[in-house]
Amino acid sequence: KKKKKRETQKLELPKWVPDEGISVCKRCERGFTLLRTKHHCRSCGEIFCKECTKKTTLPTYGITTEVRCCLSCFEKESARKDKEKRQLERREKIKQEDNRIL
Repeated sequence: KKKKKRETQKLELPKWVPDEGISVCKRCERGFTLLRTKHHCRSCGEIFCKECTKKTTLPTYGITTEVRCCLSCFEKESARKDKEKRQLERREKIKQEDNRIL
């Protein structure tokens, strides 16, 4: 019996908050300047400073290259990736145990 490959459902990217009228970082509330520039989180679309973002991949959106995410979205994505990794490891362990029984 052939197993179906589970397809990852890709979500639609959020709309970005317009730059106009945003003068402070959504997280730390420090004002933007020529040196502290605005960065959109690719996961939630909000605007943050560089210090309040990290780079990660977003497979749920079909993004496999590293892009900027706010720290909150970064933590959620890291937790999701860790959970997925643990699930794959459990499946592999079960598969190995099944092969030993055969």
